[in-house]
Amino acid sequence: MEDTAKESTNRRGNGRRRGNRLSWILVVALGVLVLIVVSAISGCSSKPPAQLVEEQCVGCHALTILESSRKSPEDWEATVTRMVEIGAKLNEQQAEGVIAYLSETYGVDGP
Repeated sequence: MEDTAKESTNRRGNGRRRGNRLSWILVVALGVLVLIVVSAISGCSSKPPAQLVEEQCVGCHALTILESSRKSPEDWEATVTRMVEIGAKLNEQQAEGVIAYLSETYGVDGP
């Protein structure tokens, strides 16, 4: 009878350890997932504005549209803001870089 009680206690102890290990693995996996999502949202990948324009603008608009637009910085800001509202995937920092790039490259006084 004593042996049966000890075996039962040992099995419960092993089960708890396995459960604790599984809980720890799940917590670590969740933490890694959160870090990945946060870095993706925050735009940790610092792509140059020209690349962001290529990825986010030229996919829907021909480059000739950008080249012929010649807008002021305020107009480019309004355009980029509108594009982000309808689906362009730029965070605030990226949008500011894109606006500066477009203003300099395709501005009213641009090259």
